[in-house]
Amino acid sequence: MITPVSWSAAFMFVVFGAAKLHAADQASAALQAIRLPAGSVRPLAVGEVLTGLGMLVWAGSAAWLLGCTAYLALAGISFSMRRADLPSCGCLGRAPMQPSAIHTVTCVGFAVLSLTAARSGVASVPSVAHADAAAAAVACFMAVAIVVMVIVVLIELPRTFGNPSTVTADAEGGAA
Repeated sequence: MITPVSWSAAFMFVVFGAAKLHAADQASAALQAIRLPAGSVRPLAVGEVLTGLGMLVWAGSAAWLLGCTAYLALAGISFSMRRADLPSCGCLGRAPMQPSAIHTVTCVGFAVLSLTAARSGVASVPSVAHADAAAAAVACFMAVAIVVMVIVVLIELPRTFGNPSTVTADAEGGAA
């Protein structure tokens, strides 16, 4: 059962990287706000897509460890963006996704998931498809469904409940 869940970590890279390649303006602004070069968005997005594809197609320990490392880096970037109180991180191109603690925790969770996949030897999509095409299709569908749910959580929870750093600051009577 770990296969579709692990594949969701890889699909996240592909979806988020492709979104940034399509519309990099918000991600560029967010990176500038935390003092990273705005011009690094497209190379980072290509890296995300290639990392995700490597995790799906080759699925060796090295690919999953690279994914783990990338997710930890993204958790750090997400944390920095949250502290900057940005309206959007640009992770999904133009979709309004405010950096929040949920975002950072999600990145750490996918890093742990990628490390688990590296240690357990999760099969690649082609190897599963070669053995059982129907099982591969179901696993891909489940992985994509997880990605959609994570995206909804990342967009809607901060919008619905407010950015936790802002809520805490308001309760204490100061700025975040």
